[in-house]
Formats: sequence, C-alpha cells, structure tokens
Amino acid sequence: MKVDFHVHTTASDGKNTIAEMVAAAKRKGLKAIAITDHDTLGWKNFKPREFVIIPGVEWTTEEGHVLLLGLSELPKSRNLDEVLDWARDWNVVPVAAHPYHLPAEHPLGEVAFEKFDIIEAINGRSLPWYCQKALSKALALDKKVVSNSDAHSIHQIGDYYNSFEETDSWEEILEKLRKGEYEPHMKMPSVGSFIAKKFI
Repeated sequence: MKVDFHVHTTASDGKNTIAEMVAAAKRKGLKAIAITDHDTLGWKNFKPREFVIIPGVEWTTEEGHVLLLGLSELPKSRNLDEVLDWARDWNVVPVAAHPYHLPAEHPLGEVAFEKFDIIEAINGRSLPWYCQKALSKALALDKKVVSNSDAHSIHQIGDYYNSFEETDSWEEILEKLRKGEYEPHMKMPSVGSFIAKKFI
C-alpha cells in the first residue's frame, strides 16, 4: 500500500479540504496519508471509509519543522529537545521534515541528522539538489528515509510515497515505519515541478 506522511489541508495553508485531499489520494492509488497541517490537528473528527488517516502535525520548533505522527494532542513546547522527549514519552513518531529547504520553510539543516532516526529526504515541494543532499547524507549515516509529497493541493498528491504491506491500521503503519519495514519511492522532484507547485 502507498502511504504519504506529509499532507496539508485548509486547516492550515492547504488549498483543499481534507475530504478533497483524501479523494485525490484515492484516485492516485494511495491507501493512507498523514494529515500534517501546520501547528494544528486538521484531521480531527474526520473518518473516511476504506482509507487510513494517520494523525499528524507539522510542528514548528525553534530549530525547524518537524513531522509528528500518531499524536492525539499537540506538544506544549517549541524547543526541539523537549518536543523529541515528549514524542518519546507519548509513543509519537518524529520525522525530520525537508532538512534542506528554502529558508521560509524552516528547515532543520544538520540538526536533522544529529537528532532524528527518520529523515524526509525526498520532499515533493523541494528543489532536487536539496533532496539529493538529504538522501545522500541520510544513507551515509544509516538513517531511515521517507518520500513525501508535502502536498498543499489535490494536484500535488500521489507522486511521492512509501510502500508498506497492506493494513487498515495507522498504528501498524507507524510501527513498520519505526522498524524500517517499508520502501520509500525514490523519485526526485524536478526544477520544473518545483516551480509549477508554487502556482497549483
């Protein structure tokens, strides 16, 4: 099954509702997505049929953006170390979001490789050389990597994903993610797609 761990909706800065994003994901062959709106729980009270929503958030820390997967409430801190401690205590999976990205996107940079086990090396809204740099460093350090769309509209979802064995449980997906029992789709974004995604 295809899973994307980084999707935004109108609950933050996305252009489409969660229902529209799920419908688009289904059309593209995905079976699960994490709703990771900025600093808010955009997935609450939405339960689609025959599709898995992974509860998540893209949390803004003092050092950069972090994907938190499998949470039921938001952390109370913006300090990265405190957020990571909180995630450990609450069995939440932290992922370093787009470690090399444009400054406006608050990338973690080198901190991602020092403090995270899972790196979002491929991000559908990043420039290809940022993805390649992140992928090369993550593999050299034996980190787990994920490939996500970072979709902000229905047109951006579906090209970047991770392959898991079939399940209807987000808990099982995250457990397999922790164990590395999945395959990231190794497709690099192009400069053309990066430019296009600023307008769609």
